[in-house]
This record gives sequence, C-alpha cells and structure tokens, in this order.
Amino acid sequence: DGAVQKRTLCDFRKNDVEALAEWSAQVLGALALSGQLPGEDLAVDGTIIRAASSCGANVKRKHLEKRINRLRNRIREQLSAPEETPGGTARLEQQAARLQQALETMNGLGKVKESDAITLTEPEAPAKKLKTTGGFAPAHNIQMVSDTQSGAIIHVDVVAEANDQGQLAPQCQKAQETLKRAGQIAGLEQLGHGVRTVSADGAYHDTLQLRDLMQQNIQAAVPDGQQNRRVPNVEPGYLATDFTYDSQTNTMTCPQGASLVHQGFNDGKTAVRYRGSAAVCNACPAKGQCCPTSKSGRNVNRPLYSEIVTAVATYTCSPEGEMRMQARRTTAEGNFARIKNALHWPRCRTWGAAGAKAEALWRQITHNILLLIGHWEPLTLKCA
Repeated sequence: DGAVQKRTLCDFRKNDVEALAEWSAQVLGALALSGQLPGEDLAVDGTIIRAASSCGANVKRKHLEKRINRLRNRIREQLSAPEETPGGTARLEQQAARLQQALETMNGLGKVKESDAITLTEPEAPAKKLKTTGGFAPAHNIQMVSDTQSGAIIHVDVVAEANDQGQLAPQCQKAQETLKRAGQIAGLEQLGHGVRTVSADGAYHDTLQLRDLMQQNIQAAVPDGQQNRRVPNVEPGYLATDFTYDSQTNTMTCPQGASLVHQGFNDGKTAVRYRGSAAVCNACPAKGQCCPTSKSGRNVNRPLYSEIVTAVATYTCSPEGEMRMQARRTTAEGNFARIKNALHWPRCRTWGAAGAKAEALWRQITHNILLLIGHWEPLTLKCA
C-alpha cells in the first residue's frame, strides 16, 4: 500500500546521528552568519526523558538469575521428555540467551549486587526518578548547552549517569567543538574560540573541572551544592574549618589539641583525608560535639583547591555572576520546556541511547530553525 512502516521510520530517525549532528552545525552556522549566535556565554543544563521501554523491562539481578535458572530447568525437562522433537526448545533457548546477555552486560557495568537492576530492552536506560510523577522508570539523562545571548541550542547529548555530576567540562568542550564546526561551515573562524563564561546549577560543581575551565580563561558561574554541607551532629566550633593544618608534620590539629594523621586522598583527588586516634577521640570530653557517632576517630578533609572554589564562589555571588545564573534559568530551562512541551517530547519513541540522541538532535535542529526564521522569539535575559 506504499505506507511507511514504523520500523523504517524509526531506523531513519536514529541511524544517522552523525549526519544529524552535521546538519545541526549547518543550522548553527546560518544563525552565526545572520548575527544571531555570538557563542560567548554558555549555559549547561540536564533533564530526564523517559525511555521507550516499559517499567516492566527493569529487573533486579537476583530476579534475572532466577529467571535464567527457571528457563534452563524447563529446557532440561523438555529435552529429557521422550516425545520432544528437535528444535522444540528453540524459543526457550533464545529467551535464556537474551537474559544471559543482559546478565553479562551487568557484569561489564560492575552491577554485581543482587539489588542492582538493568533494563532488558534498553540497558543504556536504567531506572531513574521522574520529576513529573516522582516514580522510577527507564529513562535517559539528556544534557543540553545553550547560548544565553541568542537562545540557540548549541549541543545536546545523552549520558548514562543518573545525575549531572562530572558533566560540566565535557559538555562545554563538546559545545565548543560544535561551534568551531559551525564556524568552519559559515567561514567564521572565531566562532567557538571566544567562549567567555559558562553557567550551570550546583549539581555540576566539580573542583577539577572548574580548574580546567579557569585554565582556558572561561569564567564559571556554578554554585557549590556542597557548600553548606557538614557532618551530621557536629556542633559549631568542631567543623572541619575549625581544625588547623601543620605543613611540616602533614597533620591536622583539632580544637582540643589532638593530632589527626594523614590517611590519603578522597575519591576525586580534591582533598586530603586525616583521621584522629580512636582511643583519643573516644576518651575526649568533646566527643559529643565533635564525632558523637564515630567509633574509629574523627575524619577531616583538607581541600587542595580551595582558592579555585573560592574564586568561583566569589564570581557566582557577584552581580555579573548572578546575572549569568538568571540568564541560565531563562534560556536553558526555557529551551528544555520548549523541546519537551512545544515539540512534544514527554517520552522517547525510539530505542536505545542512539535513538534518544537522534530525537534530541531533531528537536535541537527544529528549535534553531524556528529561531532562524523568526517564528520563535529567543528565550534570553534582555540585560544579558
């Protein structure tokens, strides 16, 4: 009848991600030629989009192992039956092989606990919390970089992580590469080389990545989401900032005069760990104010890049930094609202991370074309 099959349409939408990315760069080049894309002030944001898989496709490791064992037992029972015909267990063997492949995928991802889960039909889309319903469902983490001066969407990406931690510098770098490609297409070599600022919410705060951005002369407006965090039940006067550091002995001294010895680095290599003696801490009269629940002695971290954290915090709280944060909320969050609501993206229609990336690119291209032809007004902060 000449009708396009759904599978054919889905394959067309997701199998040419590189071609879509090139097309997106061409649209950005057109925006730059028209003077609508300075590419100097970037804003990074992320959101969760539900995957095409259903909630029933998400299974825990212990249940997956039980299902594999049940299938294998059924296969053995059928093979031992005298009336069994050759190939009669093919369907069960296919099911077992598919579940075994999912189990091996979990092993490759380091998901070895019984409570770890995987989405059978989309391993790249683990269950994530949805803001709309508050429940959990297979979903993709969509990252987006916008230009706060023009309102254009510069870059979109799909990442496996459930949160935005560690995405600031990678997404900023990818956006710069896209701008450079758009500049090559448009004959504007400066495009992508003049990024001045990048703004993001506190979930993106990463000390080492902020250091890398500063080394590129990119000013970051990113609040520290852990700034006000402190050890539970620790009273004022016994916070980490109340401990003093001795560089000669590489020790920390607590307010009571006891020494904490060097224990190594934290996971991110951004702070040095120190620990007090269990015997000394347990006998200390200030234990109830300092470490009431600890049985192994007080732990304290000494930041290694405090000057970078202080510089970023100072800029973020400055009038210019506050303006950048307000511009981020206007542009980045507004653009997400447009592609989710006006461009109808409550849920992915194609499978896998590649499908989600293609759907994001289609909407990015549509959004930027509508800006280019003047059909949509750019979502920008006027004073920015």
